[in-house]
Formats: sequence, C-alpha cells, structure tokens
Amino acid sequence: MLVSRIITALFLLPLAIVGILYLSTSYFTMVVSVIFVIAAYEWTKISIIKPFYNGVFIASIICLMCLLWTFCFDGAYQLRSIIFISVLFWILSVFFISQFPRYQSLWSTNLMVKYIVGYVLLIPSWYALILLKDLNFIQLA
Repeated sequence: MLVSRIITALFLLPLAIVGILYLSTSYFTMVVSVIFVIAAYEWTKISIIKPFYNGVFIASIICLMCLLWTFCFDGAYQLRSIIFISVLFWILSVFFISQFPRYQSLWSTNLMVKYIVGYVLLIPSWYALILLKDLNFIQLA
C-alpha cells in the first residue's frame, strides 16, 4: 500500500507543480474545485452522513464555492475574514480535543455540527488556495 501511495505522489507532484505555476486563476479554480468536491465526498464518508444528506452536503459545498467565486472575490478583505473564521474554528477544535470524552456526544451524533465542521474545513481552504494563486507571487512567462 505504501508503494502505491508513493507512486501516486510521484505521478501527481509534477501535475500539481505545473498547475500551480502555469494555469490561469480560472482554470486553477476549476481544478481545485473538483478536488475539493471530492474532498467533500470523502468528508461525508468519514463523518458517516447518510446517503441523502451526502448529496445535500456536496451540493451545498458546490453552491458556496460558486457564490464565493462569483460575488466575493475581491481579495484581501475576504482573505482576512476567512482566515479569522478558520482560526476561531481551530481554537475551538483544540478545546474540544483537550476535553475529548466529555463533548464527544456533541459532535459525533449531531448532523449540523458535522456539516459546520465540513464547511469550515473545506471552504476556507479552497478559497485561500485560490486567493494565493491569484496573488501571482511567481511570474514565469
């Protein structure tokens, strides 16, 4: 199993580097969006969300991505607010991890908490990657 993962990584690494360096922001957004929709699907499997709700969660992730890309893509202001939300989430996560058995019932059985955690993990990561790509730190022409 480890060998197959290493081979996969060796195959995908050049594709990722080429995508980061040479794709335009629009094409990069499309590729990263597909990857994050697959990640949303994996999140529903890890979270043990029922099949009907899988589709609802994935569709809502796609809608949020489209809305963010269409209406909220003007740079630094959104980046700061999304990072702020993410930092608050991770601080809260550290608290819940440190109090593990005590609050397990809150997040292990509540569907809405699973949705919120999925949104806060996936959407800010997706948006931050696109904003970083749009900053154009490296200009190779």
